[in-house]
Amino acid sequence: MLAQAEVKITQNEKLAKVLLDDLPKMSRRELDELYQLATTPTVGEVKGFTNGRILDGIIPFNRYFSWIPWKGKVFEPLTASNGKGINRMEIGNIKRKWYKFATRIIPPLSGNDDVLTLDYSNQGNIWPIRIVRDDLKKLHDGLFLGAVYLKSGKGYKFTLYFALELAEK
Repeated sequence: MLAQAEVKITQNEKLAKVLLDDLPKMSRRELDELYQLATTPTVGEVKGFTNGRILDGIIPFNRYFSWIPWKGKVFEPLTASNGKGINRMEIGNIKRKWYKFATRIIPPLSGNDDVLTLDYSNQGNIWPIRIVRDDLKKLHDGLFLGAVYLKSGKGYKFTLYFALELAEK
């Protein structure tokens, strides 16, 4: 029992040291490890504006594209078990919010712990967005690691990781 407690403390210490700026430098394997160590956030822990970063995945998107319009997300908890949100985009001076999602805690597509899932199947979203599922886990207070999955004929396929940090707004 003591050994398990020591392992848990070591894992928590590792997660507590991670900064948003560290994540884009990590490999897919390192991100896989962090994602498995991360915990399930509550719906209320992810609230308001977040700043986002695209990370590594099946295609190292973050290494091929130095600029993308996606800047983060905005979350609004509705109850203890579900909420809603939208993505923040910027192109030059133009700032827009697109692609609404619903949030809830559900079992993960990979790993053991539940995830806060972002469901884009809203009919108001365009078709390619409706097949996206984001699963979010907490690294520590205010910093979250997300996995993007695309729905295919046989379920969902992992695409890439992203990070979200609660903004000061």
